[in-house]
Amino acid sequence: MSKTPSAKLKAAAEAHGRGKSKPPGTQGRRTSLSPALRRGRSPSRRGGGEMVVRERVVRESTGSAQYPTLTRSNYPEWAMVMRVQLQAQHLWDVIQYGADEEDDDPAALAALLRAVPPELVRTLAMKDCAKRAWETLKTMRLGCERAAGSSKICVSAPASRSRNSRSA
Repeated sequence: MSKTPSAKLKAAAEAHGRGKSKPPGTQGRRTSLSPALRRGRSPSRRGGGEMVVRERVVRESTGSAQYPTLTRSNYPEWAMVMRVQLQAQHLWDVIQYGADEEDDDPAALAALLRAVPPELVRTLAMKDCAKRAWETLKTMRLGCERAAGSSKICVSAPASRSRNSRSA
């Protein structure tokens, strides 16, 4: 006598369950042949110690920012837009006060280098920090007298006498 397919499954289930009866309400259901799922306990219920939470702030890449290009005549507008861009990337404090963290100063200097013409890149890249690079740009575009807040002392060449001053 051959067993029907449902009888074969029932026999396999009984052999797997080692003769245990099915719980009420599951009489017509098939029994899984895979092992039962095991549920673990959360660390707080295991009696373990405190849970340590580590937080890491990751800034978005600055490569996607669009920077204006500095020209000979647009420094005031360029500086204003760059300030807003650097504030949005949390890098303006590096320009204004100096770097607190190792990664911030190179990021700020890289942003400045992307916003200047190629002939200024070498000059600014040699600066040791982003704050000095910004001060250099300010002095180059505004001149010593107009670069307010610059810590550099302007040493100008002696003024040559004009024709009007000789006749006096």
